[in-house]
Amino acid sequence: MSVLKRGSRGPLVQQLKRRLRAHGHWRQAWGYTTGFGRITDQQVRIFQAKAGLIVDGQVGPQTWAALNAPAFNASKGERARAVNWALSKQGITERPAGSNQGPGRDGITAIQEAAGYPGGGVPYCQCFASYSAQVGSRGRLRANTFGGYTVAVVDMARNGSHGLRLGTLRSARPGDWIEFNFPGGESVDHVGVFLRHDSAAGTVTCIEANTSAPGDTTGSQANGQGIWTRTRSVQAVGAVVVIPFKS
Repeated sequence: MSVLKRGSRGPLVQQLKRRLRAHGHWRQAWGYTTGFGRITDQQVRIFQAKAGLIVDGQVGPQTWAALNAPAFNASKGERARAVNWALSKQGITERPAGSNQGPGRDGITAIQEAAGYPGGGVPYCQCFASYSAQVGSRGRLRANTFGGYTVAVVDMARNGSHGLRLGTLRSARPGDWIEFNFPGGESVDHVGVFLRHDSAAGTVTCIEANTSAPGDTTGSQANGQGIWTRTRSVQAVGAVVVIPFKS
């Protein structure tokens, strides 16, 4: 599709607004006019930030791919609930910084405790992924069954324990877990809740906890400061863990 930006006009702009609406970033009262103005630019940038994309207000191939991906509805089953919950935590950061902790009913410490770490304070990427399954399944799957150690979770999937199994990026569905392997770490040292795979671009997009903010390539990717949507090269993928959701 053509690249759209502020000043663009035509039917594609209307299509853009309909896709923004599907993802909750366009009010019906605004209508679907053919002009790409200030409000459209603002909503595109908000969408890009939440999707882990470069925030430039330009709707090119990657933004179109994200817009055309399924929009999730919490009323449509376990996977959707898990993804919606994970996305709702975007932007949560450690308090105090560097503590691997954070207050609140669904804050960082509460997520760690649900995964089996009283008092929290441990790296929480897998705790977050495990808890997303608990929320999505309304407690049928328990975070403390899977725990917070990425290597152990991949071993469970390899052995078929607790309904987990290994899959591929081609078969991954939203809500599954992408286990990453960064240089200098263990066989898998980070995890994200899967959102989408762009095979043409060679990227995978997840909502991740305990990582650096989008655009930060200098900070730790496997033990960062908060929860964000990140788009990464598929070369960093160490394993795909399929979660036994009922939908």
